[in-house]
Amino acid sequence: MKQILFIVLSVSVLYACRMEELPKAQLSKNVVFGSEEGLEMYVNSFYDVFPRRNTIFSVPSYYAAWPTVTRYLNPGLFSPDDQGGWSWGTLRNINFFIVNNNDPALSQTVRDNYTGIARFFRAYYYFGMMTTFGDLPWIDKPLDVADPMLTAGRDPRTLIIDKIKEDLDFAIANISNKKNSGASTITSTVAAAFKSRVCLWEGTFRKYHTEAGLQSSADQWLQEAVSAAQYVMDAGYGIYTGSGVENSYHDLFAAKIPIAQEVLYAVT
Repeated sequence: MKQILFIVLSVSVLYACRMEELPKAQLSKNVVFGSEEGLEMYVNSFYDVFPRRNTIFSVPSYYAAWPTVTRYLNPGLFSPDDQGGWSWGTLRNINFFIVNNNDPALSQTVRDNYTGIARFFRAYYYFGMMTTFGDLPWIDKPLDVADPMLTAGRDPRTLIIDKIKEDLDFAIANISNKKNSGASTITSTVAAAFKSRVCLWEGTFRKYHTEAGLQSSADQWLQEAVSAAQYVMDAGYGIYTGSGVENSYHDLFAAKIPIAQEVLYAVT
């Protein structure tokens, strides 16, 4: 009889409590976009797109001798379906920040600084996608589940590269730090170095891929690469020689703390 009473009382307690707990607060966009600390914390999430030091050398070495032909080199065994990387979550995260970074509680200069960092990462993302896939849909806003852009066709790669340069030009002009003493954040000089690489790639593509019919604009892109490289050269960096002729090169790469005299950005 005591056991039966215990079970009945337990069931009644469960029904009386209803076991429901409502959230006491909800996170507002103002918490993130209404303070510089919030903007900084948000853009820090973008750095995850970079390779980490424990994964850089984890890929198979293609300089080693292989006893058999790698699968994708065999005729007919590698198709577009086998190519990975068609993922857009990173872009949505970046676009959400850019679109919502408009809180008047912060100055335009502060907002433009962090938008510049975000647009650097959008350029970095799109350049990687373009060099892999060529034509791509250009998306500059976070998409809802019913947005027709989810099934949009691809835009020409010439439009994509123009947008990449626009993002990098904005980043160079608006990121407030030209150098970083810890070589651990994106600066305007990092954006300029990346722009030089992008423009060199595009300029040589247009010069030597004559089938694209873009040779007439090749020199313009190569000149953009030169100008961006000059920006880096004028930023105050130099070759590290602090450990002498024999050891400086070794110490540059073996240092536990990045040597910011020569390093623009270090993978940590």
